[in-house]
Amino acid sequence: MKAIKEGVKHFDKSNVQFTGGLGVDIQRFSIDVRYERGFSNLSKSFKSKPQAFSIGVGYFIF
Repeated sequence: MKAIKEGVKHFDKSNVQFTGGLGVDIQRFSIDVRYERGFSNLSKSFKSKPQAFSIGVGYFIF
């Protein structure tokens, strides 16, 4: 547990990011795409910006 607490200290507590997405419904199907990209680095010593890409597919039952 101590190692986890020490590791967390190296990361910034906040991050500013952009989130955008698009969704389309075609008959009874739904397709959603989402992208997230951070503007600031995770920490001063770890020069990486968080990012995520996700796709969702759905089917309307009712």
